[in-house]
Amino acid sequence: MKKWIAGLLLIGLLLISLVNAEVRINEVELNPYGSDTGNEWIELYSDSLINLESWKLVNTDNEIIPLNQSFSGYKIINLEEQWLDNENESVILYNGDSLISITPVLRDNNNDNRTWNYCNGVWLFLSSTPGLINACSQSNNQSDNTNQTNPNLNNTNNSSNLEISLILDWDDEDIVNGKTFEITIKAENLENKNYDIKVGIYDEDNRLISQTYDENEKWVSSSEYYNEFFSGSGSVEEHIKLRIKESYRDFKGDAVIIVRLRETGSAVYKKEKKEDIEILKNRINEDGNQENLISNGPEIINKQEAKIIESENIIYLTKSKNLETESIKTNKNTIYKSKNELIKTYSIYFFAFLLVVLCVLLVFIRI
Repeated sequence: MKKWIAGLLLIGLLLISLVNAEVRINEVELNPYGSDTGNEWIELYSDSLINLESWKLVNTDNEIIPLNQSFSGYKIINLEEQWLDNENESVILYNGDSLISITPVLRDNNNDNRTWNYCNGVWLFLSSTPGLINACSQSNNQSDNTNQTNPNLNNTNNSSNLEISLILDWDDEDIVNGKTFEITIKAENLENKNYDIKVGIYDEDNRLISQTYDENEKWVSSSEYYNEFFSGSGSVEEHIKLRIKESYRDFKGDAVIIVRLRETGSAVYKKEKKEDIEILKNRINEDGNQENLISNGPEIINKQEAKIIESENIIYLTKSKNLETESIKTNKNTIYKSKNELIKTYSIYFFAFLLVVLCVLLVFIRI
């Protein structure tokens, strides 16, 4: 009995420690020295052992990183892809649907080893201390902190008299999962500068589901910018290729396409455009061949409305309501015959059979 009571007390103490445990986002590296891809990281802190199963990190673009580790003290989450924007970025830590910790809106244009550090309820832009206590005693970066956290302070010189506008266009029938499709982007009121473009498609849960064909002719995550996509001033129009990620090959339906434009070399995007887009399913039949909708002039005939007969790599189509009155043939043999065709074909044999019967009857009558 005493052991049983001791066990309950131990469990109770454990639960109390978990409830009272402090877990927070402790440090964020938005813009590391060199390339952002593979070098960004987020540090978590817990003052006791915590199991992160069902926990997740979410950024401003609503991209999700699931967590499942157990740790105490400091935990570094290394980001394999470029996941954090250098401007207008915030990171949220959830336990299931419960918000645990959130950063303010952050900004880092310095491309150095300084990071955002949690310091007694405020966030300061200080030298990075991954896996160590934050260097909150540094006070010479307060001016940097003010400039970095207020995105409007450094934007007055970047504004132009005319606001940049983005116009998107695509062929709805080309937006098919499993295929490469093309988006036309027209930018108006550009200054005489080079501009980068980031184009991504997101599902209803705000997950990034697309890849972009970049200037190096490689498929990369759509979280990456296409460098020097626009060049020149005034109105410029270009095309960009996208495809749905292999991990979302079964996705179809409504989604959102988001385009961001920035000046080349800047971490601040100047214009954002969002539009609804529909992803069509790339249907595959039982033989592994692709099934598409078939156009009969202005009328679209689908699998339920038509009969498709395939022979020698030629597809013949007849509408189902006319199947009894139409015949489809190749130059070698008949593939399908209607009832009328069957009657015409076999009537000669039937007539010959009647003649034979009449001859036999006449012979028996004479006998």
